[in-house]
Amino acid sequence: MTMPDATPGSPEVLAFVPTVLLAGWAMMLILGMLVYRDANARGMQGLFWFFPVAIPTIGLLFFFLYLVVRRTERRGGAESREEACNLLERWYAEGEISAAEYRALHEDLDEEEADGHSFFR
Repeated sequence: MTMPDATPGSPEVLAFVPTVLLAGWAMMLILGMLVYRDANARGMQGLFWFFPVAIPTIGLLFFFLYLVVRRTERRGGAESREEACNLLERWYAEGEISAAEYRALHEDLDEEEADGHSFFR
């Protein structure tokens, strides 16, 4: 049984290099898509962040930059308990949630406030 030739420049090594490069690019594209979705959910222009993150040579640098500058809250979230209650009342009045869902969500807000934890800043 002979070992494959693993010297630099051999056909086996040269065939392996494109595979590694392709896998790296695929991982950067996946990471770019995740950043795109997260940035859109936070109202931060996802397409602007997708392209720099998806470029393999500088993608990780931009990925870490995105983690530093991204907003902490998601778009459409309530800023205060009062705003959350108003939102629940509006959803209930417009028929978007049932009475049981309204009570359960309102109880969750009350429990969070009683525990000293908060969904809000």
